Amino acid sequence: MKKNFLLIFLLLALLPACDCDGNNDTGGKSDDDSVHDAGDDTMDDDTDLDDDSDNVTGSAWTDPLTGLTWRVRPRNENLTWEDAATYCANLELPGGNWRLPTISELRTLIHGCVSTEPGGSCGVTDSCLDYEECVTDACKGCGNDDGPNHGCYGPPELPGPCKRLWSSSSVAGVGYDAWYIYFGNAAVFRNDVVGNGTADVRCVRP
Repeated sequence: MKKNFLLIFLLLALLPACDCDGNNDTGGKSDDDSVHDAGDDTMDDDTDLDDDSDNVTGSAWTDPLTGLTWRVRPRNENLTWEDAATYCANLELPGGNWRLPTISELRTLIHGCVSTEPGGSCGVTDSCLDYEECVTDACKGCGNDDGPNHGCYGPPELPGPCKRLWSSSSVAGVGYDAWYIYFGNAAVFRNDVVGNGTADVRCVRP
Protein backbone atom coordinates (compact mmCIF):
# COMPACT_ATOMS: atom_id res chain seq x y z
CA MET A 1 0.00 0.00 0.00
CA LYS A 2 2.80 2.38 0.87
CA LYS A 3 4.51 1.58 -2.43
CA ASN A 4 1.32 2.42 -4.37
CA PHE A 5 0.89 5.72 -2.52
CA LEU A 6 4.53 6.63 -3.19
CA LEU A 7 4.12 5.83 -6.90
CA ILE A 8 0.97 8.01 -7.19
CA PHE A 9 2.75 10.88 -5.41
CA LEU A 10 5.69 10.73 -7.82
CA LEU A 11 3.37 10.74 -10.86
CA LEU A 12 1.48 13.79 -9.57
CA ALA A 13 4.76 15.61 -8.95
CA LEU A 14 5.81 15.10 -12.57
CA LEU A 15 2.56 16.38 -14.18
CA PRO A 16 3.33 20.22 -14.08
CA ALA A 17 6.50 19.67 -16.11
CA CYS A 18 4.53 18.17 -18.99
CA ASP A 19 3.80 20.40 -22.02
CA CYS A 20 0.59 18.83 -23.18
CA ASP A 21 0.27 21.03 -26.27
CA GLY A 22 3.78 20.20 -27.43
CA ASN A 23 4.78 23.92 -27.59
CA ASN A 24 7.61 25.71 -25.83
CA ASP A 25 6.98 29.09 -24.16
CA THR A 26 9.14 31.80 -25.78
CA GLY A 27 7.48 34.82 -24.24
CA GLY A 28 4.82 35.08 -26.93
CA LYS A 29 7.33 35.19 -29.80
CA SER A 30 7.85 32.20 -32.06
CA ASP A 31 11.07 31.23 -33.77
CA ASP A 32 9.47 32.30 -37.05
CA ASP A 33 8.91 35.80 -35.65
CA SER A 34 12.57 36.08 -34.67
CA VAL A 35 13.79 35.07 -38.11
CA HIS A 36 11.32 37.46 -39.78
CA ASP A 37 12.46 40.38 -37.62
CA ALA A 38 16.10 39.75 -38.47
CA GLY A 39 15.18 39.68 -42.12
CA ASP A 40 13.38 43.01 -41.82
CA ASP A 41 16.45 44.63 -40.27
CA THR A 42 18.60 43.36 -43.11
CA MET A 43 16.15 44.70 -45.68
CA ASP A 44 16.20 48.13 -44.03
CA ASP A 45 20.00 48.23 -44.13
CA ASP A 46 20.06 47.27 -47.79
CA THR A 47 17.48 49.92 -48.61
CA ASP A 48 19.57 52.59 -46.96
CA LEU A 49 22.55 51.57 -49.05
CA ASP A 50 20.47 51.61 -52.20
CA ASP A 51 19.32 55.15 -51.41
CA ASP A 52 22.90 56.30 -51.83
CA SER A 53 23.23 54.83 -55.30
CA ASP A 54 19.76 54.91 -56.91
CA ASN A 55 20.69 57.82 -59.21
CA VAL A 56 24.22 56.69 -59.99
CA THR A 57 24.00 55.34 -63.53
CA GLY A 58 27.60 55.93 -64.58
CA SER A 59 30.76 57.85 -63.86
CA ALA A 60 29.41 61.17 -65.19
CA TRP A 61 26.14 63.09 -65.29
CA THR A 62 25.17 65.82 -67.76
CA ASP A 63 22.99 68.57 -66.34
CA PRO A 64 20.17 69.10 -68.86
CA LEU A 65 19.79 72.74 -67.76
CA THR A 66 23.40 73.80 -68.35
CA GLY A 67 24.89 71.14 -70.61
CA LEU A 68 27.79 70.73 -68.17
CA THR A 69 28.98 67.20 -67.43
CA TRP A 70 29.93 66.44 -63.83
CA ARG A 71 31.87 63.66 -62.18
CA VAL A 72 29.20 61.72 -60.29
CA ARG A 73 31.33 60.99 -57.24
CA PRO A 74 33.43 63.68 -55.58
CA ARG A 75 37.05 62.88 -54.79
CA ASN A 76 35.91 62.43 -51.16
CA GLU A 77 39.22 63.72 -49.85
CA ASN A 78 40.35 67.14 -48.67
CA LEU A 79 42.85 68.52 -51.19
CA THR A 80 44.69 71.77 -51.60
CA TRP A 81 43.50 73.97 -54.45
CA GLU A 82 46.51 73.06 -56.57
CA ASP A 83 46.12 69.33 -55.93
CA ALA A 84 42.40 69.53 -56.73
CA ALA A 85 43.16 71.16 -60.09
CA THR A 86 45.77 68.51 -60.84
CA TYR A 87 43.37 65.72 -59.91
CA CYS A 88 40.74 66.96 -62.36
CA ALA A 89 43.26 67.54 -65.15
CA ASN A 90 44.50 63.95 -64.79
CA LEU A 91 41.05 62.38 -64.48
CA GLU A 92 40.71 59.54 -66.98
CA LEU A 93 37.02 59.38 -67.78
CA PRO A 94 35.13 59.40 -71.10
CA GLY A 95 35.04 62.78 -72.81
CA GLY A 96 38.29 64.14 -71.38
CA ASN A 97 38.93 67.83 -70.69
CA TRP A 98 38.05 67.51 -67.01
CA ARG A 99 38.82 70.53 -64.82
CA LEU A 100 37.81 72.45 -61.71
CA PRO A 101 34.49 74.27 -62.16
CA THR A 102 34.34 78.05 -62.03
CA ILE A 103 32.35 79.55 -59.16
CA SER A 104 29.39 80.30 -61.45
CA GLU A 105 29.43 76.71 -62.74
CA LEU A 106 29.62 75.36 -59.21
CA ARG A 107 26.66 77.50 -58.16
CA THR A 108 24.51 75.75 -60.78
CA LEU A 109 24.66 72.68 -58.53
CA ILE A 110 23.04 74.49 -55.59
CA HIS A 111 19.45 73.34 -55.08
CA GLY A 112 17.12 74.61 -52.37
CA CYS A 113 18.88 77.82 -51.30
CA VAL A 114 17.56 80.72 -53.38
CA SER A 115 20.12 83.26 -52.19
CA THR A 116 23.10 81.31 -53.58
CA GLU A 117 21.47 79.51 -56.49
CA PRO A 118 22.30 81.02 -59.91
CA GLY A 119 20.71 84.45 -60.08
CA GLY A 120 20.43 84.65 -56.29
CA SER A 121 21.34 87.74 -54.29
CA CYS A 122 24.83 86.47 -53.41
CA GLY A 123 27.02 88.57 -55.69
CA VAL A 124 29.93 86.17 -56.21
CA THR A 125 30.03 85.04 -59.86
CA ASP A 126 32.59 84.63 -62.62
CA SER A 127 32.17 88.34 -63.36
CA CYS A 128 32.34 89.48 -59.72
CA LEU A 129 35.19 87.90 -57.76
CA ASP A 130 36.25 90.71 -55.43
CA TYR A 131 35.60 89.89 -51.78
CA GLU A 132 34.71 93.38 -50.57
CA GLU A 133 32.57 94.21 -53.58
CA CYS A 134 30.76 90.93 -54.20
CA VAL A 135 30.18 89.22 -50.84
CA THR A 136 26.91 89.97 -49.04
CA ASP A 137 25.07 88.31 -46.16
CA ALA A 138 23.20 86.29 -48.77
CA CYS A 139 26.43 84.42 -49.51
CA LYS A 140 26.20 82.82 -46.05
CA GLY A 141 23.68 80.38 -47.52
CA CYS A 142 20.83 78.64 -45.72
CA GLY A 143 20.24 76.36 -42.73
CA ASN A 144 22.81 73.70 -41.95
CA ASP A 145 21.90 70.25 -43.30
CA ASP A 146 18.44 71.42 -44.45
CA GLY A 147 19.00 70.83 -48.15
CA PRO A 148 16.64 68.72 -50.30
CA ASN A 149 19.22 66.03 -51.12
CA HIS A 150 19.57 64.14 -47.82
CA GLY A 151 20.40 67.45 -46.13
CA CYS A 152 22.76 68.61 -48.87
CA TYR A 153 22.05 71.55 -51.17
CA GLY A 154 22.93 69.69 -54.35
CA PRO A 155 21.09 67.77 -57.08
CA PRO A 156 19.98 64.19 -56.32
CA GLU A 157 21.91 62.96 -59.37
CA LEU A 158 25.17 63.79 -57.60
CA PRO A 159 25.31 61.87 -54.31
CA GLY A 160 28.03 62.35 -51.78
CA PRO A 161 28.76 63.96 -48.44
CA CYS A 162 27.89 67.62 -47.78
CA LYS A 163 31.37 69.06 -48.11
CA ARG A 164 33.26 72.12 -49.23
CA LEU A 165 33.98 71.96 -52.97
CA TRP A 166 36.67 74.01 -54.68
CA SER A 167 36.06 76.27 -57.64
CA SER A 168 38.80 77.35 -60.03
CA SER A 169 37.98 81.02 -59.40
CA SER A 170 40.51 83.06 -57.44
CA VAL A 171 39.46 85.96 -55.24
CA ALA A 172 40.17 89.06 -57.33
CA GLY A 173 43.14 91.15 -56.23
CA VAL A 174 44.28 88.49 -53.76
CA GLY A 175 46.93 85.92 -54.58
CA TYR A 176 46.18 83.52 -51.75
CA ASP A 177 42.40 82.78 -51.76
CA ALA A 178 39.96 80.98 -54.05
CA TRP A 179 36.19 80.59 -53.92
CA TYR A 180 34.43 77.46 -52.73
CA ILE A 181 30.89 76.34 -51.85
CA TYR A 182 29.97 74.39 -48.74
CA PHE A 183 27.06 72.17 -49.73
CA GLY A 184 26.03 71.58 -46.12
CA ASN A 185 24.52 75.09 -46.05
CA ALA A 186 25.06 76.36 -49.64
CA ALA A 187 27.43 79.10 -48.47
CA VAL A 188 29.77 80.75 -50.97
CA PHE A 189 33.06 81.72 -49.37
CA ARG A 190 36.83 81.91 -49.83
CA ASN A 191 39.56 79.52 -48.78
CA ASP A 192 43.33 79.77 -48.50
CA VAL A 193 45.21 78.35 -51.49
CA VAL A 194 48.82 78.82 -50.37
CA GLY A 195 48.63 77.62 -46.76
CA ASN A 196 46.63 74.82 -45.18
CA GLY A 197 43.32 75.48 -46.91
CA THR A 198 41.69 72.30 -48.22
CA ALA A 199 38.38 71.21 -49.70
CA ASP A 200 36.95 68.37 -51.77
CA VAL A 201 36.49 68.54 -55.53
CA ARG A 202 33.85 67.59 -58.09
CA CYS A 203 35.29 67.83 -61.57
CA VAL A 204 33.42 69.15 -64.61
CA ARG A 205 33.81 69.27 -68.37
CA PRO A 206 31.95 71.32 -71.01
